Amino acid sequence: MAMCAFLGPGLGPIVGGFLTEYSGWEYILWFNFIFSASVFATWWLVPESHPQTLLTRKTRELQKRTGIEGLYTEAEKTGLSRSRTFITTVWRPLQLLAFEPIVFFTSLFVSFVWGILYLYLGAYIVVFRTRYGWGEAKAGAAFGGIAIGILLAGSMAGMANKIFVKLSEKYGKNGSFPEGRLPPAMLAALLVPASMFWFAWTGFTHVHWALPVASGIPFGWCMVMLFISFATYASDSFPHIAASIGAANSLLRCLFAMSFPLVTPKLYAKFEPEWAETILASITLLFIPVPFLFWRYGPWLRSKSKFRSRFL
Repeated sequence: MAMCAFLGPGLGPIVGGFLTEYSGWEYILWFNFIFSASVFATWWLVPESHPQTLLTRKTRELQKRTGIEGLYTEAEKTGLSRSRTFITTVWRPLQLLAFEPIVFFTSLFVSFVWGILYLYLGAYIVVFRTRYGWGEAKAGAAFGGIAIGILLAGSMAGMANKIFVKLSEKYGKNGSFPEGRLPPAMLAALLVPASMFWFAWTGFTHVHWALPVASGIPFGWCMVMLFISFATYASDSFPHIAASIGAANSLLRCLFAMSFPLVTPKLYAKFEPEWAETILASITLLFIPVPFLFWRYGPWLRSKSKFRSRFL
């Protein structure tokens, strides 16, 4: 799932570059329409899997079959009204971002890197089209490095889970050790700024184009591994509100993805590409301590969390 979500911005410029150069920009819109309609059509074939919904449906069927009124699931008896449920699902992710350090900082780190990916949509144009003189198709193909990194991360997700299992067996109490999810994030936190400095200072005409393209491989890998590691860490820390944690993460990621492309033109108009990217890479250096601090202080933070005491 994570790999598919991140592959879109990685593969999109490749497809879009070829469509623009050989067919025209309007064909990008047609391609998106046809592809989205095809995917939407398959949505009706996906069976319901939510346990509470399935149980509620079965209860309704029993009412119709037996004629007995007053059959309810346990969740319906003790659950919230629809209006209250709606308010809770909207408000709780905002509460988590405001008051829960684990959710806020993991989401912030992932969202910043996610925003960099969308900023690269403009940065790659500046470097590969303006400096190297490439066309639309070739410049779009430069995103192949990021796509390769994303695929590599997807293939290594199983390895990350094995590390988690071993650490849980060694350090976990009652089989629970959320910090076992953090080692991949620790490595990724170190490699993200390295990959960005790499791209910043190799994007020159006197440097072979393969070097700046290759910088996308570790960047793509780090982006996915950070998402997987932090998402599972936060969810394991508060499994009872995992859906709200996912919503909080998605909200912040979408805000960064929306805002970073708006910053790109002004940033690259004021600074040369290498310095613009150096500024962003320097900011990512500030995030390096995040997984290491959670490894050390994560259990203490959970013990002080209002959300943990409220729902457990």
